[in-house]
Amino acid sequence: SRLHSELPDYIEILNESIIGQPITRQQYGARKWDDQPTNKYVMCSLDDARSILQAGPPRLPIFIPAELNPDQKRLNIPDYLDFLRTRDNIDVHVYDDPAGEISHPRSMKTGEALELFATSKGPINFLNLAGYKSNPDLLCFEGIPAYSILRDIKSDLQSGKKSKRLVSDLSECVSFQLCATKGAFSLPHIDQHGVITTVFCDDGLKLWHTWAGLGIDNILQYAQSDCLPTSSCIAFLLYPGCSLIMPSGTLHAVGSRTNVLMSGTMHWDSRDMLRTAKLTQFAIKFPYLSNEDVAEEYPRKMEKVADFWTKDVPVWPWAPKSQLPEFKNILE
Repeated sequence: SRLHSELPDYIEILNESIIGQPITRQQYGARKWDDQPTNKYVMCSLDDARSILQAGPPRLPIFIPAELNPDQKRLNIPDYLDFLRTRDNIDVHVYDDPAGEISHPRSMKTGEALELFATSKGPINFLNLAGYKSNPDLLCFEGIPAYSILRDIKSDLQSGKKSKRLVSDLSECVSFQLCATKGAFSLPHIDQHGVITTVFCDDGLKLWHTWAGLGIDNILQYAQSDCLPTSSCIAFLLYPGCSLIMPSGTLHAVGSRTNVLMSGTMHWDSRDMLRTAKLTQFAIKFPYLSNEDVAEEYPRKMEKVADFWTKDVPVWPWAPKSQLPEFKNILE
């Protein structure tokens, strides 16, 4: 089974993981962290996280413990499963599937999937869950234009209602849910299209393993070698009320300590679009680098980004124009 085949790899990650060294916002701001593998991460309040995000794209994981984030609303697993009953189908990873097969999720009728969630002796992971929580964005992102670009630049820009629906598989990823039973895990990967990912633990316990500060060159080296990086792997134990912000291109693996429900969001930083393009290029060349397919909407959305960046549209702050030729070459 997949469990028998892949669990030893996850156990190796568990054995190699460390607690890591927390630093403050001030320590983070005192130096540059680009492409420098490290055992450090930022632990801070939402206000401090906001200061980091305003200054530029984050380059280290930012951990916001529940004690510094008391006002964030939480979902619970029973209520969320009741909501899922209103859906026709759920994508499910079943770890009893035969080893060696492509590990795409199975689409199941909702009743069958929920019965499996309740009774399976092996781990169950629900995937491709659209955002359910209202206002899922962490408050530290609120009102910072740079991080709205993934949500607000549509591939079919219209001011009114759409007369014809186009594929919006990337825009629809801006918020999501994660729901899994105890023992579910995923092996190292980066999230699609160089997004900055936030996760908030609503219910249960989740282990989140990250290789902090790898940077573009080390990600490419990992993709080419298929060997785990030699730098430190930091494990965060996310408990209810905790948030984690992952920089774009963060290599990570996860494991469920209990049945767990999480809410998440994805963002681009308009000042860092060249990096997102490079990371997408890597994922196309090395498909196993990301556990998701390339979004059909991606080329159209990026063409809009290139056009607005070229015109210096003032809605979003942009990187220097000197980066545009390489960005456009990658897009082509």
